[in-house]
Amino acid sequence: MRLSASGDVVVLHDPTLARVTQGRETRAVAELSTSELSRAPLGATGERVSLLADVVEWAALRQCALNVEVKHDVPAWAGGGRIALVRAVARELRDARAATLVSSFDPLVLLALRALAPRVPCALLTDPSQAYAGVLHAMARRPFVAALHVERRQALAGSIARWKRRGITVGVWTVNDPNEARRLADLGVDMFITDEPGRILEAVS
Repeated sequence: MRLSASGDVVVLHDPTLARVTQGRETRAVAELSTSELSRAPLGATGERVSLLADVVEWAALRQCALNVEVKHDVPAWAGGGRIALVRAVARELRDARAATLVSSFDPLVLLALRALAPRVPCALLTDPSQAYAGVLHAMARRPFVAALHVERRQALAGSIARWKRRGITVGVWTVNDPNEARRLADLGVDMFITDEPGRILEAVS
């Protein structure tokens, strides 16, 4: 999730539109108003950037759960960049009718969300490149976080069992291989972040 220049929460992974518009628009999401973002054609079929509010409504109507990642590469806390995003996400999710989980690589984002929207469960994202990943895994406890979303190389049998004993839900990213998904599911992994949802769902069903 990111903030438009208008202060709306938009659903976009990258900090700029360059990749999703095939280079037709290269400006940063934070530089564009919501109206400008809504006119930017994505991909070959002309999809548009979605607002978080619209995605939440879509999920509520279909009884679909959401994993909402608050990006940590937005401007730092000083100047209001990241805290403005956190406040906006909390406003959108506080009374959401869809089941939602908020995830982030930034523990401070999750602490702020716990304060602003205490009923919304949080998940801590980790990556092997983080020198302090082990510390994050050790501090992952309820009610601070309900889940750990770890990179696939961190999904070791002993670690998964240890996290599960704490009552922590375990997610793994990015799993695109059905055989790997089946192996991880057998170890107790609860959720997969994937580019191939149909194949992975079929593999673990």
